[in-house]
Amino acid sequence: MTLIQLKSKLSLFNLSFFTAILFHLCGLIGMGTEYRQWFIDMTPFTLILMSFLVFLNDKTPSKKAIIIYGILGFFTGLLTEMIGVNTSLLFGNYSYGPPFGFKVLGVPILIGLLWVVTVYGVGHLTNWFFNQFIIYKSDHYGFKFIKIIFAALLVTMYDFVLEPGAITLGYWYWLPDGAVPMFNYVCWFTISGFLLCPFFVIKHFYGKTNNFAALLMVIQWFFFASIKFLL
Repeated sequence: MTLIQLKSKLSLFNLSFFTAILFHLCGLIGMGTEYRQWFIDMTPFTLILMSFLVFLNDKTPSKKAIIIYGILGFFTGLLTEMIGVNTSLLFGNYSYGPPFGFKVLGVPILIGLLWVVTVYGVGHLTNWFFNQFIIYKSDHYGFKFIKIIFAALLVTMYDFVLEPGAITLGYWYWLPDGAVPMFNYVCWFTISGFLLCPFFVIKHFYGKTNNFAALLMVIQWFFFASIKFLL
Protein backbone atom coordinates (compact mmCIF):
# COMPACT_ATOMS: atom_id res chain seq x y z
CA MET A 1 0.00 0.00 0.00
CA THR A 2 1.40 3.40 -0.98
CA LEU A 3 1.57 6.38 1.37
CA ILE A 4 -1.15 8.13 -0.65
CA GLN A 5 -3.45 5.10 -0.37
CA LEU A 6 -2.78 4.89 3.38
CA LYS A 7 -3.59 8.58 3.83
CA SER A 8 -6.75 8.11 1.78
CA LYS A 9 -7.96 5.25 3.98
CA LEU A 10 -7.11 7.12 7.17
CA SER A 11 -8.88 10.21 5.87
CA LEU A 12 -11.98 8.18 5.01
CA PHE A 13 -12.13 6.65 8.47
CA ASN A 14 -11.52 9.98 10.20
CA LEU A 15 -14.18 11.70 8.12
CA SER A 16 -16.65 8.88 8.74
CA PHE A 17 -15.91 8.88 12.47
CA PHE A 18 -16.34 12.66 12.66
CA THR A 19 -19.62 12.47 10.70
CA ALA A 20 -21.01 9.75 12.95
CA ILE A 21 -20.09 11.64 16.12
CA LEU A 22 -21.47 14.90 14.72
CA PHE A 23 -24.82 13.43 13.64
CA HIS A 24 -25.42 11.51 16.86
CA LEU A 25 -24.27 14.36 19.10
CA CYS A 26 -26.41 16.92 17.25
CA GLY A 27 -29.33 14.49 17.37
CA LEU A 28 -28.87 14.00 21.09
CA ILE A 29 -28.77 17.74 21.73
CA GLY A 30 -31.64 18.40 19.32
CA MET A 31 -33.88 15.89 21.08
CA GLY A 32 -33.86 18.15 24.11
CA THR A 33 -35.01 21.24 22.21
CA GLU A 34 -38.25 22.47 20.69
CA TYR A 35 -37.03 21.08 17.36
CA ARG A 36 -37.09 17.53 18.68
CA GLN A 37 -39.55 16.27 16.05
CA TRP A 38 -37.36 17.52 13.20
CA PHE A 39 -34.41 15.54 14.53
CA ILE A 40 -36.61 12.46 14.93
CA ASP A 41 -37.78 12.87 11.33
CA MET A 42 -34.11 12.82 10.24
CA THR A 43 -33.78 9.20 11.43
CA PRO A 44 -34.14 7.63 7.93
CA PHE A 45 -31.48 9.92 6.44
CA THR A 46 -29.08 9.24 9.31
CA LEU A 47 -29.56 5.46 9.02
CA ILE A 48 -28.97 5.50 5.25
CA LEU A 49 -25.89 7.72 5.62
CA MET A 50 -24.36 5.54 8.35
CA SER A 51 -25.02 2.42 6.26
CA PHE A 52 -23.27 4.01 3.29
CA LEU A 53 -20.25 4.91 5.44
CA VAL A 54 -20.11 1.34 6.78
CA PHE A 55 -19.93 0.07 3.20
CA LEU A 56 -17.27 2.61 2.19
CA ASN A 57 -15.05 1.72 5.14
CA ASP A 58 -15.24 -2.04 4.57
CA LYS A 59 -11.94 -3.72 3.72
CA THR A 60 -13.46 -7.07 2.79
CA PRO A 61 -11.83 -8.09 -0.53
CA SER A 62 -15.10 -9.31 -2.03
CA LYS A 63 -17.72 -6.57 -2.34
CA LYS A 64 -20.00 -9.26 -3.75
CA ALA A 65 -19.89 -11.08 -0.41
CA ILE A 66 -20.88 -7.86 1.39
CA ILE A 67 -23.82 -7.28 -0.96
CA ILE A 68 -25.05 -10.87 -0.65
CA TYR A 69 -24.79 -10.76 3.12
CA GLY A 70 -26.53 -7.39 3.15
CA ILE A 71 -29.42 -8.76 1.09
CA LEU A 72 -29.71 -11.78 3.41
CA GLY A 73 -29.76 -9.58 6.51
CA PHE A 74 -32.16 -7.06 4.99
CA PHE A 75 -34.83 -9.53 3.96
CA THR A 76 -34.44 -11.72 7.04
CA GLY A 77 -34.90 -8.73 9.31
CA LEU A 78 -37.81 -7.40 7.27
CA LEU A 79 -39.60 -10.76 7.06
CA THR A 80 -39.26 -11.54 10.76
CA GLU A 81 -40.53 -8.06 11.65
CA MET A 82 -43.54 -8.51 9.35
CA ILE A 83 -44.34 -11.78 11.07
CA GLY A 84 -43.95 -10.11 14.44
CA VAL A 85 -46.09 -7.05 13.72
CA ASN A 86 -48.89 -8.96 12.02
CA THR A 87 -49.05 -12.12 14.14
CA SER A 88 -47.10 -11.48 17.39
CA LEU A 89 -45.48 -14.89 16.86
CA LEU A 90 -42.08 -13.16 16.94
CA PHE A 91 -40.89 -10.49 19.37
CA GLY A 92 -44.35 -9.86 20.87
CA ASN A 93 -47.26 -7.48 20.42
CA TYR A 94 -45.92 -4.22 19.01
CA SER A 95 -46.48 -1.59 16.33
CA TYR A 96 -44.23 0.83 14.44
CA GLY A 97 -44.54 4.60 14.60
CA PRO A 98 -43.94 7.06 11.73
CA PRO A 99 -40.22 8.06 12.09
CA PHE A 100 -38.80 5.29 9.85
CA GLY A 101 -41.05 6.24 6.93
CA PHE A 102 -42.68 4.06 4.28
CA LYS A 103 -44.13 0.77 5.54
CA VAL A 104 -45.08 -2.57 3.99
CA LEU A 105 -47.48 -4.71 6.02
CA GLY A 106 -46.97 -2.37 8.96
CA VAL A 107 -43.14 -2.56 8.90
CA PRO A 108 -40.89 0.28 7.68
CA ILE A 109 -38.65 -0.84 4.81
CA LEU A 110 -35.66 0.73 6.55
CA ILE A 111 -35.97 -1.71 9.46
CA GLY A 112 -34.32 -4.29 7.20
CA LEU A 113 -31.37 -1.91 6.84
CA LEU A 114 -31.26 -1.40 10.61
CA TRP A 115 -30.93 -5.16 11.06
CA VAL A 116 -28.07 -5.32 8.56
CA VAL A 117 -26.10 -2.47 10.12
CA THR A 118 -26.64 -3.80 13.65
CA VAL A 119 -25.68 -7.42 13.03
CA TYR A 120 -22.84 -6.53 10.66
CA GLY A 121 -21.48 -3.92 13.06
CA VAL A 122 -21.61 -6.25 16.05
CA GLY A 123 -19.95 -8.97 13.97
CA HIS A 124 -17.00 -6.67 13.30
CA LEU A 125 -16.98 -5.47 16.92
CA THR A 126 -16.71 -9.11 18.00
CA ASN A 127 -13.85 -9.71 15.56
CA TRP A 128 -12.06 -6.65 16.94
CA PHE A 129 -12.56 -7.81 20.53
CA PHE A 130 -11.29 -11.34 19.85
CA ASN A 131 -8.33 -10.03 17.82
CA GLN A 132 -7.33 -7.68 20.65
CA PHE A 133 -8.01 -9.66 23.82
CA ILE A 134 -8.25 -13.37 22.99
CA ILE A 135 -4.83 -14.97 22.62
CA TYR A 136 -6.14 -18.30 21.37
CA LYS A 137 -7.34 -18.14 17.77
CA SER A 138 -8.64 -20.97 15.62
CA ASP A 139 -10.56 -21.66 12.42
CA HIS A 140 -12.28 -24.58 14.14
CA TYR A 141 -16.07 -24.48 14.06
CA GLY A 142 -16.21 -24.76 17.85
CA PHE A 143 -14.33 -21.47 18.17
CA LYS A 144 -16.56 -19.87 15.55
CA PHE A 145 -19.62 -21.05 17.50
CA ILE A 146 -18.30 -19.25 20.59
CA LYS A 147 -17.97 -16.04 18.56
CA ILE A 148 -21.52 -16.43 17.22
CA ILE A 149 -22.94 -16.81 20.75
CA PHE A 150 -20.85 -13.90 22.03
CA ALA A 151 -21.95 -11.63 19.15
CA ALA A 152 -25.62 -12.64 19.48
CA LEU A 153 -25.46 -11.73 23.17
CA LEU A 154 -23.98 -8.34 22.24
CA VAL A 155 -26.81 -7.73 19.75
CA THR A 156 -29.36 -8.63 22.42
CA MET A 157 -27.68 -6.31 24.92
CA TYR A 158 -27.74 -3.58 22.29
CA ASP A 159 -31.50 -4.03 21.87
CA PHE A 160 -31.92 -3.90 25.64
CA VAL A 161 -30.31 -0.44 25.62
CA LEU A 162 -32.10 0.56 22.40
CA GLU A 163 -35.66 -0.24 23.53
CA PRO A 164 -36.32 2.56 26.08
CA GLY A 165 -34.87 5.26 23.79
CA ALA A 166 -36.64 3.95 20.69
CA ILE A 167 -39.97 3.87 22.51
CA THR A 168 -39.43 7.41 23.80
CA LEU A 169 -38.71 8.63 20.26
CA GLY A 170 -41.82 6.91 18.90
CA TYR A 171 -39.96 4.42 16.71
CA TRP A 172 -42.26 1.64 17.92
CA TYR A 173 -44.75 0.87 20.69
CA TRP A 174 -45.38 -2.20 22.82
CA LEU A 175 -48.96 -3.21 23.42
CA PRO A 176 -51.02 -3.10 25.52
CA ASP A 177 -49.11 -1.41 28.38
CA GLY A 178 -45.73 -0.46 26.85
CA ALA A 179 -43.79 -3.21 28.64
CA VAL A 180 -41.09 -4.97 26.59
CA PRO A 181 -41.60 -8.76 26.81
CA MET A 182 -38.69 -11.08 27.50
CA PHE A 183 -39.71 -12.96 24.35
CA ASN A 184 -38.49 -9.96 22.35
CA TYR A 185 -34.92 -10.49 23.56
CA VAL A 186 -35.13 -14.23 22.93
CA CYS A 187 -36.08 -13.48 19.31
CA TRP A 188 -33.31 -10.90 18.93
CA PHE A 189 -30.76 -13.43 20.18
CA THR A 190 -32.05 -16.22 17.94
CA ILE A 191 -32.45 -14.22 14.73
CA SER A 192 -29.18 -12.35 15.12
CA GLY A 193 -27.46 -15.67 15.86
CA PHE A 194 -28.86 -17.03 12.60
CA LEU A 195 -27.53 -14.03 10.67
CA LEU A 196 -24.16 -14.19 12.42
CA CYS A 197 -23.57 -17.80 11.37
CA PRO A 198 -22.61 -16.95 7.76
CA PHE A 199 -20.70 -13.88 8.99
CA PHE A 200 -18.32 -15.98 11.08
CA VAL A 201 -18.19 -18.90 8.68
CA ILE A 202 -17.64 -17.12 5.34
CA LYS A 203 -13.91 -16.71 4.82
CA HIS A 204 -14.30 -13.17 3.47
CA PHE A 205 -15.42 -11.90 6.90
CA TYR A 206 -13.65 -14.20 9.32
CA GLY A 207 -11.18 -12.32 11.49
CA LYS A 208 -11.62 -9.11 9.48
CA THR A 209 -12.49 -5.82 11.14
CA ASN A 210 -14.42 -2.90 9.74
CA ASN A 211 -13.34 -0.42 12.40
CA PHE A 212 -16.00 2.11 11.52
CA ALA A 213 -18.82 -0.46 11.63
CA ALA A 214 -17.61 -1.63 15.05
CA LEU A 215 -17.20 1.92 16.34
CA LEU A 216 -20.63 2.92 15.05
CA MET A 217 -22.24 0.32 17.31
CA VAL A 218 -20.46 1.83 20.32
CA ILE A 219 -21.59 5.33 19.31
CA GLN A 220 -25.18 4.18 18.92
CA TRP A 221 -25.05 2.36 22.23
CA PHE A 222 -24.06 5.59 23.99
CA PHE A 223 -26.63 7.55 21.99
CA PHE A 224 -29.60 5.41 23.03
CA ALA A 225 -28.31 5.02 26.59
CA SER A 226 -28.16 8.83 26.79
CA ILE A 227 -31.65 9.21 25.26
CA LYS A 228 -33.00 6.94 27.99
CA PHE A 229 -31.74 9.27 30.73
CA LEU A 230 -32.11 12.59 28.88
CA LEU A 231 -35.76 12.18 27.87
